[in-house]
Amino acid sequence: MATDDKDISGVSRRQALTSVLAGSLAIGASACSKADDSNVKSNAASFNAPPLIQELLVNRERASHLMKAKNIDAIVCSRPENIYYLTNYYPQLAKMGMEQTAYAILPLDRLHPPILIVGQYEFYIAGTEGITGRDVEVKLFTMPADAKLFANKVSMAEKLDAPGFPSFLPNQFDFHPQSDAEQLKRKETMRLSSGMGATAETSLLKALRDLPRKFKRVAIDNKAVTEQIRSAGIDVSFANGEQILRRIRLQKSPAEIELMRYAANANAQAGLAAAKIARDGATFQDIRREFSRQCVDRFLTPDFMVIDGVVPDNAPGEIEEGRSFLIDCVSQGQYYHGDYGRTVCVGEPTGEIKRATSAIAQVWDDLLPQLKPGMRYSDIGNLATKAFSKTNSEANLICNPHSVGLHHTDEPSVEGSHSFTKDDLELVEGMVLSVDLPVMDVGLGGSAHLEDLVLIGKDGATLLNDASDRVIVV
Repeated sequence: MATDDKDISGVSRRQALTSVLAGSLAIGASACSKADDSNVKSNAASFNAPPLIQELLVNRERASHLMKAKNIDAIVCSRPENIYYLTNYYPQLAKMGMEQTAYAILPLDRLHPPILIVGQYEFYIAGTEGITGRDVEVKLFTMPADAKLFANKVSMAEKLDAPGFPSFLPNQFDFHPQSDAEQLKRKETMRLSSGMGATAETSLLKALRDLPRKFKRVAIDNKAVTEQIRSAGIDVSFANGEQILRRIRLQKSPAEIELMRYAANANAQAGLAAAKIARDGATFQDIRREFSRQCVDRFLTPDFMVIDGVVPDNAPGEIEEGRSFLIDCVSQGQYYHGDYGRTVCVGEPTGEIKRATSAIAQVWDDLLPQLKPGMRYSDIGNLATKAFSKTNSEANLICNPHSVGLHHTDEPSVEGSHSFTKDDLELVEGMVLSVDLPVMDVGLGGSAHLEDLVLIGKDGATLLNDASDRVIVV
């Protein structure tokens, strides 16, 4: 937090609370049948509410294995989705547009828990009701207890041990009894408040300095963290933390798989329900609005819905009798994503669309039983091309496999690339995979799509969403 040269020593609690609210909060969802194969198991189910996760999301075993392979002693994160992955806490201030107000550290040593650095008041209002404080080492900060003394320290190394203001928690009065929830929030926050840090930056750097294992190489997800670490005189080399975290997340932990089961199935339900309101004269916004409603009913947040190849939410479009259109529906629940694609026909589809939907269904039926660990994306593409060549569709095949999780495309780029470049990744057990099969050619009487989410198991693939209703006729 940036402060002026006024000494806040001796300020009133009301002034301090006002400061944290204005300051520390500024830092601090066919008729075509399903694939029938012994290796394709359907685990789709209906859920009324998302699962309550009781364990950390991070796949610690895979993380340690990959960190050792890259000689990485710690991963330092400032991006909110990565902090959430490591600590189960999603920074609230990041939702308001304030960056680098929280950090997470994952040490190589599996005996050392992940570390969360977060403002005391933010943790009080948003972090005390999860599991973070139980399974994560939480380091809280407020602002410098003595602003003048802090500002006068020349180097960042000198500032690391500067004390923070003791507490920014709201006043307690005895006029009425406190709720159990309030008592628990305050108790948990105060339990973690000893040795309060002065700022987010100094608390991060102090945590790194005090790690019991001597470290030489750190992976970071934000280049700004590089300069912060160097400013404290910590002599380390750096690696691409975003890349390694995405590689770790290719293999989902049990907690992640539980969230993905819910997100995949609930998102497909929402997309199907939205598609079924399509009528001649309905607008694209009518369908998107219904998708949003269905998502909310399932505790999902809609990300986007592609309709007939049109992506922008505010783009005009109208449903026409006799025209078919694709839908591609993406939403997230507890930050984990569902991804679902189907063909919607308003009335009788054209012969070309019938052949196209039959072709991509045949491709998917051929692919699905063959998906297993060790295959590469290029293998999936080659198998899809071979299967498509046996169909009689005039359309061109698009086949795009991608991993899904905390992002719609939650996978590492080509090593060393400065922008996202699709890599020929190998499927691993525990991976959640989408194989996009859209038909985007024009002049066929519409567009078409087929997309489900599957979990890659040891011996085959498991469907995570209801895979029926491949062609939706309304």
